[in-house]
Amino acid sequence: MEGKIVMLGFLGPGDTDKFFSPFNKNSTEPDMYGVEYLANIVAQVLEYKKE
Repeated sequence: MEGKIVMLGFLGPGDTDKFFSPFNKNSTEPDMYGVEYLANIVAQVLEYKKE
């Protein structure tokens, strides 16, 4: 697993670790799990470093 990034997170029912995304159609309930939110940030940082 050398050179890889591993992220562990909760993807279960409930809103305990959810965030609002820009694509959320229901503005009263969060729609993106925390680990998914952080994975998108990591992906953006890695993509920026390539340039």
